[in-house]
Amino acid sequence: MLFRSLLPTTKLVSLVADDHGFASAIISNLPLLPMGTALKVGRHRFKYGVDARLDAPANPLYPLVRRNLGFISDLGIELSGFLGPVSYYISGVNGPDHLEIPAAIVENEQASSSSGKTIVPIRNNSKPVAARLTTELPGSLELGLSYFEGRSWAYVNGSRDVGIHAPGGVIDKSRVIFKRRYTADAAYSLWKLDLLGEVTFGQDHLGKTRADVQGYYGRVDFNLIPQKFTLSGQYDLWDDGLETTNDEHTLSGAVTYHISDQVFIRGAYAYQELNDNPRPNVGTIQLYLPF
Repeated sequence: MLFRSLLPTTKLVSLVADDHGFASAIISNLPLLPMGTALKVGRHRFKYGVDARLDAPANPLYPLVRRNLGFISDLGIELSGFLGPVSYYISGVNGPDHLEIPAAIVENEQASSSSGKTIVPIRNNSKPVAARLTTELPGSLELGLSYFEGRSWAYVNGSRDVGIHAPGGVIDKSRVIFKRRYTADAAYSLWKLDLLGEVTFGQDHLGKTRADVQGYYGRVDFNLIPQKFTLSGQYDLWDDGLETTNDEHTLSGAVTYHISDQVFIRGAYAYQELNDNPRPNVGTIQLYLPF
């Protein structure tokens, strides 16, 4: 058994957030199961889509996963292992455990106020589950299939007061909806290039209303000086299935300089005003320094 912990950077009111904090136990050599099977219990970032291939918690060039699932990490349990050339991950997670609603319209003695929002605890009766299969083919080609379903925070295209400047999406924490997602992703290395792509389809259900969503993601990393200097570019598109909002198109780029194996400086810029999207462009300067 292995215990590991990294200080969470989220608010104490909830363990659901987009960050790199975790605290989990990994149990291996489970009886009656094939060699290589492991069970992970606790707070962790479950594997899903191309997000599982990136340094996503520390990366301002987000994949589609925030728009796609509505949340990133939470308390949960994950069974993983491999069957021949195929690796599998099966996760059950706690999911969103509260709503954030303008304080002026909520009267709840169990709620607490924070920054003009009232935090209302909820019981998530449809716990999110996720499954992922991956395999590596000859020639540095990696393929993955992912599936997700459960109640999650909604995602909204366009401009909102919360998270307006966040690259990768604006989560609407005032409501939860049932989501079902099907995702395929691929990664390929060629010379000094790392190519990644993802395509997603699915449905959002809110009562009798259903929206068919889809998203596309493509990224290229050019290792100008291997393990030292990397140029990145990506394009992603998200269609929330609603006629009242435009599709989101984002064109992003980044420069990463590795001071050492685990320390780097990155500058990134996301151009989000394509297709008359009201969200502003976002620039990010980042120093990654583990301790």
